[in-house]
Amino acid sequence: MGIYQIKSMNVLLLSIGAKYSLVGFFRSPESGFDKIVTTDCSEYAAGLYNSDVHYVTPRMDDHDYIPTLLDICTREDINVIIPLREDELLFMSDKRDVFGSHGITLMLSSAEFIQACKDKYLFYNELKKAGIPVVPTYLYGTDTDKISNLQLPLYAKPRYGAASIGNIKTSSREFLDAYIKECNEEFVVQPYISGDEFGVDVYVDLLSHEIIQIFIKKKLSMKSGETEKSVSVKNDHIVSLVQKVVDRFSPVGVLDMDVLFCNGEYKILEINPRFGGGYPHAFSCGVNYPLYISNNARDKKNTPCIGDYAEGIVAMKYTKTLTLDN
Repeated sequence: MGIYQIKSMNVLLLSIGAKYSLVGFFRSPESGFDKIVTTDCSEYAAGLYNSDVHYVTPRMDDHDYIPTLLDICTREDINVIIPLREDELLFMSDKRDVFGSHGITLMLSSAEFIQACKDKYLFYNELKKAGIPVVPTYLYGTDTDKISNLQLPLYAKPRYGAASIGNIKTSSREFLDAYIKECNEEFVVQPYISGDEFGVDVYVDLLSHEIIQIFIKKKLSMKSGETEKSVSVKNDHIVSLVQKVVDRFSPVGVLDMDVLFCNGEYKILEINPRFGGGYPHAFSCGVNYPLYISNNARDKKNTPCIGDYAEGIVAMKYTKTLTLDN
């Protein structure tokens, strides 16, 4: 009688950058993965050096990029690919069939949902149309009357921006005009809302399309667009908001959401269809999204466990330095 061997479960994390901790979460024995492979276009991406195998690849816009990834997938027997960089999500979503023909799961929502999340003006209009509370967002140069009626201060951000790069808060309309003119790209303008901000890490099952987990953290301080300090909380209003988004747009996999609470109302500020910078807080509280991903890759549905984590756990980021001997 022959011995049946279960095929190994190997994951490829794209454009890993500085996400050293995230690689460690996938390497944990509880993740369900056997080999962690990472890529980046720079050899100085710290996350590369926490994986089992790493590759320095061409840039995403290089014609050799996809052939290089396919070669890596063959060499390392990859089962799952997870894009991590904002501008790579939409690019890779068009390659779903390419990798699917090789039996590889690409962990991404639909191109339509990714595009809606990337385009801040489209995002606002889609959520508003669906009746989901969202922070008002107007297109500079188009919604002139609406912007002129907003009370100061205002908050402006690039329409297709990421990581808070280029975002400004200002109490001067003249400065706003000059700044956007200097940047020479499309901007959206929002009222500056002062209130409690929450980060929400969501996992939607790739097979059942059910919400499996919703981890909520109240942001205590921010730095460079990412949560620096936070505390785990539970909130039925935010769970209801997440459910409305999933019912309307049918995303799958990992979602990173920002929610604002002001004047007695919860409103969605932003959704990123990928791992967010605040996910380490969730993992430290036992919220194991790598395990959910490996289960789905094995054609196994996950069991919903919304709110199954401890409240009051504080997370504080600090800087580490990785050194290499050249």
